[in-house]
Amino acid sequence: MRRLNRLDRLDSLDGNDSLEGLEVFARTVRSFAHLNLSPIQARVLRELLDGDRTVAELVLSIYNLDYKDDEYRTHQSRVRRAIKKLESSGFVSKKKLLGREKPYGITVYGAERIASIIPDTTQPVLLTRWDYALYAVTTGMGAVAWLALSPILVNLFSLLLGMSLIRSIYLLKRVI
Repeated sequence: MRRLNRLDRLDSLDGNDSLEGLEVFARTVRSFAHLNLSPIQARVLRELLDGDRTVAELVLSIYNLDYKDDEYRTHQSRVRRAIKKLESSGFVSKKKLLGREKPYGITVYGAERIASIIPDTTQPVLLTRWDYALYAVTTGMGAVAWLALSPILVNLFSLLLGMSLIRSIYLLKRVI
């Protein structure tokens, strides 16, 4: 909804506001460039915004090729490579691990990264300073508890380990 309001604002610009509109547009384009997406990756993301798709469905919708066509394998490998790169950057993941057909979909983190191209929207971060501090303190407390063998330190380490585990699960849910 917020994106539509910004686009409506761009459409309603006139005379004096045209410079402001161009500035907003330029910031949006620069933000999109920071995502480092190739044209095929951008097209795959565009198709996945409509819903989960398999590789065959993506090839059909992007290139309008069926598996019977001669050029299908070439374009299928292009789409697979694009998906692998998008998977490695956290934009896309498999939605079903078992079964013959494995549809891909956009992750929560990927949706946040795509939404961050809108001006005045913050860039999403996977690990915050709090997470780094928690993991460092947990590791340090583990070493101290192992060396000291004090029940209080072991209990404190167990508490910190549980907190770290919960944060790690939250992080995984964003990229899977």
